[in-house]
Amino acid sequence: TPAICGVTTTLFLFLLNIEMLLNKQILLNKTCIVIENNINFNVRTKIKLKERKEMKHLETILESGIFSEINKSDYIIAFESFEITSEKFKRDEVIFSSGEVIDKICIVEKGRVREERVYEDGEVCIIHTFGANSIFALETVVSRKKTAAVDYVCSEDSSIVYIPYKNIEKSKWSREIMKFLLQELADGNFRNMYKINILARRSVRERILLYLNHLKKRTESSEIDVKMDREQMAQFLCVNRSSLSNKLNQLKREGIINFQKNKFIILKQLE
Repeated sequence: TPAICGVTTTLFLFLLNIEMLLNKQILLNKTCIVIENNINFNVRTKIKLKERKEMKHLETILESGIFSEINKSDYIIAFESFEITSEKFKRDEVIFSSGEVIDKICIVEKGRVREERVYEDGEVCIIHTFGANSIFALETVVSRKKTAAVDYVCSEDSSIVYIPYKNIEKSKWSREIMKFLLQELADGNFRNMYKINILARRSVRERILLYLNHLKKRTESSEIDVKMDREQMAQFLCVNRSSLSNKLNQLKREGIINFQKNKFIILKQLE
């Protein structure tokens, strides 16, 4: 009958509306879940990125040896307490100039740094070079005046990590770290003594042979990378660049050494 048909139609429309509402609610719930999951993912990602950013210098600190006297269980706590920072430099950019105050432990994270003195006549003498994970300017940091006596310059694009020295002094691990720093200073004195021994040689040939022989003993290999170009090597040995090149070529002709740029091979027993 028409009345029954009308009721049936109304009931059908009512059920259809209920189904549409349910479908919308399901879709809304799924959307909320997706949004919530994305938010949670982003939060977790941000936390991980933050942790990675804050801890990214830990490997450099460990490789430098500065935590060598600390218990491994204290590494993270010690690292977080020192307020470690970093800075990037371009090739030949000056990190510290002579006369500048240095009050933080400096570690080469990436690249290479040279310690040099520039004289009034413009002549440059390279005293030492420092590669990745090396500590430099330590003698200045622990001195009373903390004033640099030389320049520290990047030999290539470099990244430097800093630890404020005052934070080490007041930390609970100061005794352990000071022991390591004392050992580093002693090693630095040995390097200085060796450098004096090189400069005590009068001839360019003697300086070259003594330097290469030292590298051979240190690396326990006849294949050596001096990690300096010819100009820098001449400045390190405090000799004229042309004299250095002439003597190197002479040693090559004599079959004592062979070289390609900064790579050297010692072929015979050095004098």
